[in-house]
Amino acid sequence: ETQLTMVGTWLTELYLDELRRLDPAIAAAVDEGDQKKNKKHSKQKQSSQGRAEKEKASERKRVAGEFKRFLEDHYDILDQATTFGLISSHGRSDELVHYAEVIGDRDWLVRHSLAHGRPKMALLILAKYWTRFSTGKKKKSSFDSDLFYKYAPHLLTHSQKIAEQMVTTLARVDKKFLDPAKLIPAFVRYETARRAGRGLEGGPHEGIRS
Repeated sequence: ETQLTMVGTWLTELYLDELRRLDPAIAAAVDEGDQKKNKKHSKQKQSSQGRAEKEKASERKRVAGEFKRFLEDHYDILDQATTFGLISSHGRSDELVHYAEVIGDRDWLVRHSLAHGRPKMALLILAKYWTRFSTGKKKKSSFDSDLFYKYAPHLLTHSQKIAEQMVTTLARVDKKFLDPAKLIPAFVRYETARRAGRGLEGGPHEGIRS
């Protein structure tokens, strides 16, 4: 198993290095250097460069797709911390999100969404989590209620609209999976923010009143 993990890590590095080589920003820097050496370019050479750019874009798309399939097929042999670190060090945000989805790291996905100013996406992740858990025929793991306790305070105080959507999401979760007492601090923060006028206009949401 350790050898498989090492091979998987090595392949991950190869994919990331190839994606870096095909990165348009790096390619542009190389092209700029070439242009400084050769200031005179014929139309034929410019046309050739255009074709080369299209081919590189196609190759980049192919490699990115292969890498995502690799993560899907071999996630079970990869060390999660190492893989996250490698992908992050190469600045591959899209692949980071994909890997987190593959391994079901919802905590990372919600945190990432909030960090990038996407509270609606964070809400969607939580809502989908409950939907998949509640409709799944086989419960392979227990319900992670801590995920809701952890992010409820932030989402309930983000804006009135987001707060209302969060309440709706919480209301859909079967009460046996959530302890209302553990949500009280989040609703207290909501009420405090609303009264202070921090972006929460109007009265309490109907679900909050009840």
